[in-house]
Formats: sequence, C-alpha cells, structure tokens
Amino acid sequence: MQSIPSFGSPRVQVKTLLSMILASTKTAMQEYENAGFSIPAPDSPEAHPSDFASNLVDLQKSIIILEGACCKLVQTLAPPVHMLRNHLMTPAEQPCLWVAVESKIPDILTQSPNGMHVNEIAKIAPKFLEPQKLSHIIHFLASRGYFREVSYNVFANNHLSLTLLSSNPL
Repeated sequence: MQSIPSFGSPRVQVKTLLSMILASTKTAMQEYENAGFSIPAPDSPEAHPSDFASNLVDLQKSIIILEGACCKLVQTLAPPVHMLRNHLMTPAEQPCLWVAVESKIPDILTQSPNGMHVNEIAKIAPKFLEPQKLSHIIHFLASRGYFREVSYNVFANNHLSLTLLSSNPL
C-alpha cells in the first residue's frame, strides 16, 4: 500500500497526492468493473452494489488510499479554521443520525423516491419532530452525504441513507 507523502516541497506533496488519488480512483473503477458492477452514483436511490458483494479486497485497499490521500490533500490546502470547523461538526453526526433512524426518516422517504418536503416528513414521522429543527438535521446529514436534497427542504434517499432503513440488517 502506498504511503501518504510527507517529504519534498508542499507543491511536490500536492502533486504526489493528486497522483495517488487518480491511481486509486482508476483502481477502484476497475475493481467495480471486474466485479461486474457499474460505478455507483452518490445520489442513487438504489443499494450500493458492494453492499452485497464479498472478496472486494483490492477495491477496499484502493478506497483506503483514496480516503487518506483526499484527507491529506484537504489538510494541506484548506485553512486551519476550515479543518477545525469540520472536526468540531463531526460529533453532531451521531445524534443527527440517531434522530433520523429513530424517526424512520429513510423509511418515510421510500414513499416518495423523487423527494418529500420536510413538513410532510415531520407529519408522518412516528415521533413528533418540529419541521424547522428537522430541516436543520436533514440539511446537515445531506451535507455529509446521507440524503439528497432535491430542492429546498425536499429530500430523497440515496445509497448511503438506504443503509439506515429499519429493514437493513447492517
């Protein structure tokens, strides 16, 4: 496995990271093809193809390299305040995910694959949720890739939110 560079000038490090990102992306794409899958779309309402596959070790390795290189690239180029803000927001994910799962938001969204307004979601949810607060929670989770915002305050499932369905054994 290739290691993340910490030598040379910052410009050389960035170019090396970009090369690693490109190489690991190409490897991941090839591994999807080798497994007989098409490359998944991040906003797809379908289950992720690798959820039901086994023996995707090379795909997993390429994703680990891709994640590390992308993270290091952002750490290199982003202002420290941006990084700090991102790290401070991470603890907010768990309670927001808890609200989404306990309120069955992904299950509710399966009723409307093209999206549902947050006011309607709040009405259907088994637990009372104030629409404005729910809007903040789902917007935050959508910014983290868990849901797809179709239009303002209208949300739909994607392959990541499908893992939060009450019927999902994961």
